[in-house]
Amino acid sequence: MGLKNNIKNSVKAFICGALIANLSVGAMISANAGSSNSSLVYNFSDYGHTYNAWNNMTTGSDSNGKYATAATSISCTTSVSGGTMCVQPRVYDSAGNLKTYGEWKYNSDGVSAMMFSQTYRIISGSPAFYSQGYVQVWMGTGYHTYGTYRTPNLNDYT
Repeated sequence: MGLKNNIKNSVKAFICGALIANLSVGAMISANAGSSNSSLVYNFSDYGHTYNAWNNMTTGSDSNGKYATAATSISCTTSVSGGTMCVQPRVYDSAGNLKTYGEWKYNSDGVSAMMFSQTYRIISGSPAFYSQGYVQVWMGTGYHTYGTYRTPNLNDYT
């Protein structure tokens, strides 16, 4: 019964986290956003909690020009205390060059999911970008850092 409940709780946390991330990213994107894609979910357990982490990449254009926005999300099967988990989104060009990254963003007390984004705007032409962030979780005496799976390349600015 324990394994079944763990799987059920992991699925619930993932769905909740994905909904929060998609709603949050959707609110940031202007009406003339080009396209969006997501990475595979990275699943791991640490210090008694099960986590899911993933990325989203959005490219588009608005009144300020073209943009590429990376969002990194993490969710936990239970609510955790403040500072237990954190994310750092990163934007890379298709050649793997880091273009910009966000500061580490830590969770508030009593949450089970969070997302943070970073936008890159110095864009000419139609280059492709991808998102691949990092997450950290508190392990009792320090943080464990995990790299997330990257999104596919994206270059739709319509």
